[in-house]
Amino acid sequence: MARYAPTKLVRLTLKTYFTSFTFIFWTILFIEFWIIMWVYVFSRGMQEAFLDYFIALAYGYLIIICLGGAATGMTNIIYNASFSIRYATKFGRINEKRFLVEYFIAHLIMLLVLCAIFNAMLIATAYAKFGKIFYPKKPLELLADLIISLSILYMFAFDLAYINVLFRGNIANIIRTFLPLMLSFVAYGGIWVDYKYVFYLVPQLAISGILFAGYSGEKPVTGNFSENFAKQNFADINLTYLSLISWLIVLILGGVVLLRKSRGVRVEELRRYE
Repeated sequence: MARYAPTKLVRLTLKTYFTSFTFIFWTILFIEFWIIMWVYVFSRGMQEAFLDYFIALAYGYLIIICLGGAATGMTNIIYNASFSIRYATKFGRINEKRFLVEYFIAHLIMLLVLCAIFNAMLIATAYAKFGKIFYPKKPLELLADLIISLSILYMFAFDLAYINVLFRGNIANIIRTFLPLMLSFVAYGGIWVDYKYVFYLVPQLAISGILFAGYSGEKPVTGNFSENFAKQNFADINLTYLSLISWLIVLILGGVVLLRKSRGVRVEELRRYE
C-alpha cells in the first residue's frame, strides 16, 4: 500500500469545496451581489470622510454572511465525513487524531481563502465606485482575529454535525442547515440593532465586531453602528476577546465529548436517516 501523504486529505477537502458550484455560488457569487449593493446603493449620501469606516463595516458585517454560508456547507460535509472517518482510520494509514487535525487545517485554509477572496472583491468593487483603494488598517491584528473567528466557526459546525450523529439524524437536519446562516444574519442586523450585552454572548456578533475593528483600526460597538460609533459607545474589547476565547474552549470540549459519544453509533443506523 502506498505511503499516506500528509497533505492528501487537505487537498481532497479543498477540492470538495472549490469544485462545488453550489458552494462557490453561495459563498462567492452571491456575496459579490451583496458587496455591489453595499458599495453602489447603500453608499448614497455617504460623506467621503466616513468611507473608510463604511468599507470596514462592510468587511465586518457582510463577511459574516459569507462565512455563515460556508459554515452551513461545513456542517453538512463534516456530518458526511463522520461515516468515512471510521473506514479511513480502520483500513487506511491515518489515525483518527491525524484525520481530525488535517481536516481542521483544510477547513481553516478554505475559510482563509474565502476571506481573501471577499477582501479582494470588496477592494475591487470599492475602487470601481470611489477610485480609491481601501485596505485593513491593522492587517496582523485582523489575521489573528480571523484565525480565532474561523476556528470558532469550524468548531461550531463540527459540534452541530456531531450532535446530528449522536442523535441518529433525528433532530438536527434543519438546525444544521439553517442555524449558522441564521446567526450570521442576526450579526448582520447589528448594523442597525444595539444588542448590548447579548453582543458578548453570541459569537457571530463578537466576530463581526472584532473583524470591523481589525479592518478599521477602531474599537467595535455592540450594535446600532451609526449611533454608538458617533457617541463613542464602544464595546469592551477585552470582554469581547474573553467571550470568543471562552466560546472556542467550550466548543472544543463539546466536540471532544460529542466525538467520543458518537463512536457507539453504527454507520448503518445513521444512513437510514439520510
